[in-house]
Amino acid sequence: MNNFFLIFLIFLIIFNILICYNANLIANFFKIIDYPDKKRKIHSTPTPLVGGLIFFINFFLFFIFDMLTESHHVTGSQFFFDIRIISIKQIAIFLIASFSIYAISFYDDIYDIKPFRKILSFLLILYILILSNPNFPIRQLQFFNLENNIYFNNFSPYLTLFCILAFMNAANMFDGINLQSSILYSSFLLIFFLKGIDQKFLLIFLVGLVIFTHMNMKGKIFLGNNGSYFLSLLISIIIITDHNWNKNYYTEEIFLYLMIPGIDMIRLTIIRFIKNKSPLEGDDNHLHHLLIKKFNYKNSMIIIFVMIFTPIILYNFFEINPLLLIILSFIIYLTILLICLKKNIKRHKIGK
Repeated sequence: MNNFFLIFLIFLIIFNILICYNANLIANFFKIIDYPDKKRKIHSTPTPLVGGLIFFINFFLFFIFDMLTESHHVTGSQFFFDIRIISIKQIAIFLIASFSIYAISFYDDIYDIKPFRKILSFLLILYILILSNPNFPIRQLQFFNLENNIYFNNFSPYLTLFCILAFMNAANMFDGINLQSSILYSSFLLIFFLKGIDQKFLLIFLVGLVIFTHMNMKGKIFLGNNGSYFLSLLISIIIITDHNWNKNYYTEEIFLYLMIPGIDMIRLTIIRFIKNKSPLEGDDNHLHHLLIKKFNYKNSMIIIFVMIFTPIILYNFFEINPLLLIILSFIIYLTILLICLKKNIKRHKIGK
């Protein structure tokens, strides 16, 4: 770690702390505040949605610093090289697309954009982003348990578009109670460390995550749509490009990492269709809502932590077959879900 980066890191830490301790001022200025409704939003006081601002500023300042210090001879940025953004045009489109996703999400936190318009905007931006770089589309799926790979050819941009948008929505739906998103994004920090992603980038990620987690644990700030959509986009691009270029991920492995937010989103979507509701309409049937109703907050966080981190540790450190871990994780998810729903069913019967 050179002296310039150390100075930049210290500056960033101070800057992040200033954002946190002026969160109410920033939130009131932009009117980016989450108000409790005692139904889906169970926090007690209006809370600033500025958690995403920390990550957004950190990453964009890091990109600028990394390019100006010419840490890589091809792009000027080791991180951009790691995710195979290797031309000025590709860098510009990536930054503009990332900013656009963040800006729309930020606006959504203030004015609550209609879901269809928001999704349509995301689709257009992501489609342009995917077509701008041949390393972004998912070219093939390689399996841990199968010898042959599956190739998508001309269909790959559309598959990639679906996968990124699905994860963005799953991650956003998974952000429900304090520390829940911190657990999810901490798991990706560990995964990227094990996969050898640029260490300076990971340090910037860690700084934002530690400071956000400290404030979120106290209920002082929330991540907001602006944070969850931006971070999930960034994580999607890192995983896809690393999968395409370095063959660092098996398909079962990726599914394992995204499984808990993913299957909870699928479950909620099916339930909403059955009830003739929009799949994008919010409710209080998320995993975290059910856990809180059954267990206390502390135990709910322990359960979520174990569900997220155990498969990662078992696969990466003990080399257990990821397909087996997927099956076990699914069984555990269903078991916990049934335990939570069983109590709710009993309460409903007593109420009758």
